[in-house]
Amino acid sequence: MLDRAIVGLVLVALLFGLTCFCMGAIKLRGLEQRVDLLNKQVEEVQKQTRIARQDVDFIIRLTNDKLAGAEND
Repeated sequence: MLDRAIVGLVLVALLFGLTCFCMGAIKLRGLEQRVDLLNKQVEEVQKQTRIARQDVDFIIRLTNDKLAGAEND
């Protein structure tokens, strides 16, 4: 009788441990998906930043060219 109780407790403990492990794995997967999404957003922001820098550089060159042309006149 005591043996069955011990076996039952061990099985309940194993089932509880397996449940906790699965819940942890599910949470971890959700976090991985969030990290992937954030990485994609960071890449997009970096891309937009590069484009904006190119635009600013172009405007600076145009301004400098116009200023140089105005000084020559």
